[in-house]
Amino acid sequence: MRGVGRVLNPTYSEFIAVLSRAQRSLSTENKEALSRFDFEFWAWPVEFDVASSRLRRPRQRPDRDGDAGGRGGPSDWLMKLCAAGLVRTVGVRLTYPGCTGLMNAVTRPFVQQARARLRSEHGAERYKLRTDSGYEIEVFFVDKRRSGGSGDNGSTLVVCCEGNAAYPEIGATGVPLDAGYSVIGWHHPGFGGSTGLPLPETEQEFMSTVLQFASEKLSFQLRDTTILAWSIGGYTASWAGANYPELKYIILDATFDNIEGLAVKAMPQFASGLVRESVRLEMNLNNAELLC
Repeated sequence: MRGVGRVLNPTYSEFIAVLSRAQRSLSTENKEALSRFDFEFWAWPVEFDVASSRLRRPRQRPDRDGDAGGRGGPSDWLMKLCAAGLVRTVGVRLTYPGCTGLMNAVTRPFVQQARARLRSEHGAERYKLRTDSGYEIEVFFVDKRRSGGSGDNGSTLVVCCEGNAAYPEIGATGVPLDAGYSVIGWHHPGFGGSTGLPLPETEQEFMSTVLQFASEKLSFQLRDTTILAWSIGGYTASWAGANYPELKYIILDATFDNIEGLAVKAMPQFASGLVRESVRLEMNLNNAELLC
């Protein structure tokens, strides 16, 4: 019955026709027509694939802990296995609750309303990016270079890194937008239409892909790009600052130096040893180490 209803619905038929044209050729005209509809992001065409990027690739952060590779006893392997299981099942969702299905479902109506407002008031464009590992990133971009806003602020791009339960449409992006800056807002892995889990390596990959997209697709040089981050978004901003020294500057607000202390306090005392080891091996968000 649902299928029959959709076929007979002229609006849905128009949407399918527009989507089909956009998937064949995402021209400016086709994208403008597609942007009038709000639908599941998996169907949105990919507009930037990092595999074709020409920008220098940053070094990867040392794999979790530098001395981990030299420990090969049975107890060490058991600890690594327990740490990986704990982080990838429970830990990552406690650290980034915005990646859970429940949080995405609860916030979806507010995000959709905010997205429509950003498009009508600021001309925000929606993009899908693809990382080296095949993950997809949901991004929106507001171009203020042609707006003649506050001074020449529009020539500077502000990339916003949100908190652990925040989405860019309803997050920190409003501050630079109101000041007349060009802005990119991107969703953490598992948030909104982005895929994957927000593990450190995936977060790094997302940040690198966004910066390469800004440089090659949007023509913003790194020296004209700044990063605004708050809460756990400070990790990706700190990593970008360490790996892309050409960036204009980064701003960190209400973030932390190392997540280990916060994780230990949030869990029962008897589990503190496992929590510390799990953070060190699988979720080492050490901003202080990256910035020093």
